Amino acid sequence: MNMRLGMAGLMFGISLLGCAVSPIAGPERSISKDNFLISQLAPAERYEELGPVGVEAASGLFPVSDSTLHKRLRKEALKLYGRVDGVIRVTYSHKTFAPGLLDWEQGRRVEGIAVRFLEGTVSMESERVTSKDTSNAVTFTGTAWAGKPDPEDAPYFGFTPFPYDFTLEAVTRTREIIVPHSTLYALHFDDGVPWDDLLADRVISGKAGEKWDDEVRRIPKGHVVYVGLAPLATDRKSLVGGLDGTPLPKELQGAGLDNPTVKEAYLRYARQAVEKFHPKFLNVGIEAGELARNDPTRWPQFEALFDYVYSRLKEEYPDLWIGISFGLGSLRRPDVAERVKPLVEKCDYLGLSFYPYTSSFGEAMGDPPLPAAPGAWREPFEWLRGYTRKPVAICETGYTTRDISIPTYGLKMYGDEKTQADYVRDLGRFARRDGWLFVTWFLAVDYDALFEKMSGVPGSEANLIWRNIGFFDSSLRPKLGWEEWRAVLAGGPKDDVDSGARHEPAPLVPQTRQDRPGSFQLDFSKAADVFTVSPGTSVTAVSEGPAVGTTSMQWNYHYQGQWIWAVKPLPSDRLRDARTLGFWARSDRDGQVFVQVEESGGEAFFVMVPVGAEWKRFEYPLNDLSVDEKKRQDGRLDASRISNILLADEAGVKGAAGSRTIWIADVVFE
Repeated sequence: MNMRLGMAGLMFGISLLGCAVSPIAGPERSISKDNFLISQLAPAERYEELGPVGVEAASGLFPVSDSTLHKRLRKEALKLYGRVDGVIRVTYSHKTFAPGLLDWEQGRRVEGIAVRFLEGTVSMESERVTSKDTSNAVTFTGTAWAGKPDPEDAPYFGFTPFPYDFTLEAVTRTREIIVPHSTLYALHFDDGVPWDDLLADRVISGKAGEKWDDEVRRIPKGHVVYVGLAPLATDRKSLVGGLDGTPLPKELQGAGLDNPTVKEAYLRYARQAVEKFHPKFLNVGIEAGELARNDPTRWPQFEALFDYVYSRLKEEYPDLWIGISFGLGSLRRPDVAERVKPLVEKCDYLGLSFYPYTSSFGEAMGDPPLPAAPGAWREPFEWLRGYTRKPVAICETGYTTRDISIPTYGLKMYGDEKTQADYVRDLGRFARRDGWLFVTWFLAVDYDALFEKMSGVPGSEANLIWRNIGFFDSSLRPKLGWEEWRAVLAGGPKDDVDSGARHEPAPLVPQTRQDRPGSFQLDFSKAADVFTVSPGTSVTAVSEGPAVGTTSMQWNYHYQGQWIWAVKPLPSDRLRDARTLGFWARSDRDGQVFVQVEESGGEAFFVMVPVGAEWKRFEYPLNDLSVDEKKRQDGRLDASRISNILLADEAGVKGAAGSRTIWIADVVFE
């Protein structure tokens, strides 16, 4: 947790005697049906290699419930093939089955065993039956991936035990709050690595050893454990130093992440964490995915480190879920998403660090802007469904209940109790609908007291970002989000529980910012909000927008061989602290719209916006707008001098014919 936002399905070909499976094409290799053999004819306890891996099951019965057998198979298959995603096709014929197993239900069992051998975490997205004639053959076809968590009672919901003050009372009270209201216990180690012990191949000792022993004693009985480790410093670029800010040992100074000594020492670190805490889920790189944005040239080094640690731990702990976490904001950058995809597909799960209200910080780092709540989280969560079929784990998240202003960084963020509660409710819905593994809410209680003790420490201002994400304020008064959390833990509304079907997201409702300092909004609920347009065109406010109950400006025009424009004067005194321009737009025909802001002195800055048939939210940092070279003065946009905003379409000049209608909604300077 720092100034940064922030399928595990084992796929391999199976050949059953009496159940033939077609090859699976994966991202790294194709697997032949001859690679994996299962016989139905001999006792299940016999286990032997049959070119190259196989098992003999009990006569006439498939070992669907034999978890020990499945673990052994998965471990062997992992050694041979790694993890491969793809399409599974299962075909069986009654002629190869023992007598009495020739009915349709047996075919369903064949499908089940095929899916089960894909690590017991796979669900069939679709199923096509080519024949129900059991006198011949039956084929089941579907896209298989780890969409259903394992074990069955996932998703889990939990907290880190981070206290709200440096007192025993705060530690105790935090634990009293989180233990009865969680099923997951999260241990987050992001404060250095005990390199000296690891380089000497010793058991972790000293303060680190004592801390780990204390943490073990505090793990609640019956809770699933998630452990997060960090090889990177909080800049998410450099190799992390020792504990408590101590420097790296000399032998590691200047070493790359793929240095053999680094890899072996970090493997020992991860191995000791597993032996000590017995986690179900292990994150071997807290927000390590940010390296792909912060220093892309070093990303291959981390890939090598991950491959080394993952492969060896997986041999020792085949049922351990191993992954890393990414800032969801930066992951949505097209260049980052493409760069990290190979590693994402190697992980057992996609771990995420996500604080939806921190969009302004992400934008400053080059991340795509987020729309207003609830789109700030719904849009990214929907994006995940198209990006990967890996199970999702929210390794850390939260939502502030207080507006935040950090002048040093030029950041403004907004939040309140109702929006936090809405976010919690949706976390539960998405977790169950999409089969997430777990959700970790980072803080249970606001750390106002802790922040005051840290004030004056260099960099402490940044801690305002997470100061008020708790479900309880500093007086231990519960907020609205607390009841939503308890409802989520209890299972949520019946219609929100994952049914395997895709649910359409609720409409994205523009957020009103008019009453917030430094913000200005045109929501077109008033006639005065409507733009002035070029002659021969028309404009009006209509009851249509990106959500029910919202209003937009409808702009109609006919191409006549010249620029078409719409302009609106703006109150400069309301814009002096603005850093972004955002708006919703759609059009009855695809095409770019020229959007320009002009200073009172005449200098203008613009961006070309691709507007299509569906409502879409566009947000642009003002500093990213291009200067109009014909009107250039100092080349810097001063928000306090903005005098108007102009929309224009030049398609007529380029030969376009016909008419066009554009709808604009919720224009916000913030």
